[in-house]
Amino acid sequence: MFEQGLNMFPNPTTGALTVNFDLSNAATVNFTVMNLLGETVLSTSKGFGAGAQQNVLDLSSLSNGSYMVNILADGMVATRKVTVNR
Repeated sequence: MFEQGLNMFPNPTTGALTVNFDLSNAATVNFTVMNLLGETVLSTSKGFGAGAQQNVLDLSSLSNGSYMVNILADGMVATRKVTVNR
């Protein structure tokens, strides 16, 4: 369910990446951005209530290239590829 309701845009992004998702329960959501070598380049967490949610990740400090965004919420994990292109 979490995977289906997940949407990230714009992709490619110049820095601000909007993440929309739905939660069945209130949860702390962990956002981890990794480069293609598997190294964590950005990590943050935030508490959200149940229902439709939106969060903006600031990727402006990252170099141009492709990254994997992992989102862990309430025991569920989703991964999306995103490109930074300024």
